[in-house]
Amino acid sequence: MPNVPRVPCKVHGRRPERGSLLVSMLWVSLFLTVMVTVISSSLWRSAGMTHAIVSKNRATYVAESGLQDALTRLRRNATQTLEDGSFEDSLGPTERQEHYDVELSTSGTGDPKVVLVTVDGTSRQTTQKIEALVRLENVGDYVAATAGTMRIGYGTQLEGKVYGARVIFGTYPDYPTGTPPDPRTFLDTLAHYEGEPIQPSDFRNFVNLRNEPERERTPLSFPAMDDQTLGFYRALAEESDAVIAGGNLEAHIRDVLGGRLSPPSPHPLYFVEGNGNIPADTTFEQQLLIVASGTITVKGNLTKQRRIPRWRDSLLGLLTNRNVVIAAESDPAEAVTVHAFVYAPHGSFKAVGTPRTGALTFQGGFVAKTDPSFDDVFQGTRTYTYDTRLRTVRLSLLPNRAEIVRYRVRQTTRR
Repeated sequence: MPNVPRVPCKVHGRRPERGSLLVSMLWVSLFLTVMVTVISSSLWRSAGMTHAIVSKNRATYVAESGLQDALTRLRRNATQTLEDGSFEDSLGPTERQEHYDVELSTSGTGDPKVVLVTVDGTSRQTTQKIEALVRLENVGDYVAATAGTMRIGYGTQLEGKVYGARVIFGTYPDYPTGTPPDPRTFLDTLAHYEGEPIQPSDFRNFVNLRNEPERERTPLSFPAMDDQTLGFYRALAEESDAVIAGGNLEAHIRDVLGGRLSPPSPHPLYFVEGNGNIPADTTFEQQLLIVASGTITVKGNLTKQRRIPRWRDSLLGLLTNRNVVIAAESDPAEAVTVHAFVYAPHGSFKAVGTPRTGALTFQGGFVAKTDPSFDDVFQGTRTYTYDTRLRTVRLSLLPNRAEIVRYRVRQTTRR
């Protein structure tokens, strides 16, 4: 049989592999579509939650700003009774739609020195409400206070409240070998930071306390005389045309006022730019403050005027971000009398000059960064008396301590 060449043949038809591949691709596409949808939805939800959290946090920040504004106002308010009231303000540009509304109330606290502060902070469409109970204490309630160490000499007699973060009582020179003579040291009310025990530990052997010592859980802080606060007082003085350039206070009191301080109107205060000197034998009437952005120096007697109908209401405050200094220029044997409340939270209240044998009589109270220093100059009798009218009549525009005793976040609302 002859050889016949074989020609390969191809049979055309469907292969099942292609159909399976197409189906697999459709399933993969469907799966990817579903996954993209799920992930997108999750991302949208996450973005919405993140936006809500950011909005809530921002609204809380706005509310906190309103609370700090309220605390600043309360620290500057020194009226005898705080009236209920409200105020509002905005943060940043208007287009940010951020503002807070603050309400102040004493009617529901049962204590005129405790204020309920309610703040609604709004950021765009989210409002956060917070509440705080704030306890107020006027700085004029202290006969002597310092944020540092308070050293109290043996035989000191103090009516009123005394505070020192650290309190050290001076002992009688012969104590403890001898018997401390009268008069023993006497204090009405004493407060100190509980982390600093009163020294010496046996102080009760020679100190009489009318009340048990008050122990503060944290060291007390007093309102700062910073640029913002000085600006507040300066603005009030400008309304009364009572801003005095540094170095001109003494001449103004002596030549313009005739040595007799009377309160300007409408605000009873003088603002001194820089250092200011008060000449000897200056008297004052009614209530007024001298606020300075430098050191205030008292050159001699500074007393309330007694020959006016309202002399019993005469109170003087010396406020500064530096020091208040007694630098008497009279004969060293002459006595010096100063009637004033001294507020120097960043500085000291002290005497400077050559030693004097004349007595020092101080009536009023003081708050300073450090304890007072008078014994190096006034080496004779020194008498310190608290002016109780600082607690009853009150000295207008003296600052308050404002302490938050309760704080809570009430609710978040969205529009």
